[in-house]
Amino acid sequence: MCAWLRSAFFIPLTCRGSSVVVCTCSTLSGAAEQLTNAVGIPVVRIDRPMAQRAAALGGRIAVVVAVPSSLAPTRDLLIECIAAARNEATLIEAPCLDAGHLFQAGDFAGYVDQVGAHARLLADRADVIVLAQASMAPAADQLTDLPIVVLCSPAIAAEKAIAIARGNLRR
Repeated sequence: MCAWLRSAFFIPLTCRGSSVVVCTCSTLSGAAEQLTNAVGIPVVRIDRPMAQRAAALGGRIAVVVAVPSSLAPTRDLLIECIAAARNEATLIEAPCLDAGHLFQAGDFAGYVDQVGAHARLLADRADVIVLAQASMAPAADQLTDLPIVVLCSPAIAAEKAIAIARGNLRR
């Protein structure tokens, strides 16, 4: 898989002068992240900055995924980040698989609403909600009234990628 990722996506980007790549797939981004040395530019895993922020906050972290393949990589990343932060945290796995079916059927509005409603139900038993997939970002906008932190990866990863590209931050 790594050879395929390297040849299909990253090497053409390095030829175009890219200074950083963000892998937006939460399922594959762990493998993509390992390609930094092979491609010669930083590869940012879209969910790592979000996981680092959640780990720094600690407490009860609810992890929402819409496809089963995202749960293990996200959980493993959060465990790694919690250990690195030396923070106390409890992970609450909260799959929202019905939303995944809506997404696959092309009902993006229904998908976003389902993720938002699911996350809202978690607010009383979590301190942080992690919307594990980039496609869930619009659901975060529906949750700004919650009294807890809701994190989703795209904006946080973009901030990190920009800082890396400007030379202000290492991967």
